[in-house]
Amino acid sequence: MPYRFLDSGEGDMRVRRTRTHLKEALLQMVAERPVAKISVTELSERAEVNRKTFYLHYSGIGDMLLEIADDIVRTLDTKFTGELEADVYTLYQFLDTDEEGLKRLLTETDYVAFQERLYDGVFTHGAFEKITEESRYPDITAGYLHSVIGIFYSYMDRKNEATNLKKLARNATKLVLLGITGGGYRVNGDHSFRYSWGGGFCEAA
Repeated sequence: MPYRFLDSGEGDMRVRRTRTHLKEALLQMVAERPVAKISVTELSERAEVNRKTFYLHYSGIGDMLLEIADDIVRTLDTKFTGELEADVYTLYQFLDTDEEGLKRLLTETDYVAFQERLYDGVFTHGAFEKITEESRYPDITAGYLHSVIGIFYSYMDRKNEATNLKKLARNATKLVLLGITGGGYRVNGDHSFRYSWGGGFCEAA
């Protein structure tokens, strides 16, 4: 499957094309076996590039995985609106992938470094960033926002034909806001929300 995430834009077209081929090949191979069993030689052969060429771009496969995480964050950021429920829904649409290699990267314990890089990036963009920055208690707020990931996977373990991602995003947003504010939030007419905490007010558009 073609690589569908935005790269950094660095380098000429030939360099970017080589990196794209390598990342496509890696996602294909992760779908087949754990990354620990993928050698640089095998990956280079799958991508049809020279092994030495691989090392011109990456120090190792782990380095590649972190770049893929950065590409995903960059792509999601172009889709985020700055409104929490909409951004949670966008995130959920991405997480609900049918791509086996990507699904393994997102869920299996072998890829914790990838997951940490991805989510640390995601939660510094869009509504997640705005709410955290405007909170009087950013660390606690960030913890609540990160819980949307657990909510997604807890629910998707029971996924069936009736699963509605939009409804799930709406309910997850409500739960997160209840946690952040202790129930002291209200939705404005423009679908932004105002919340209070300890007598202070903060808005996220």
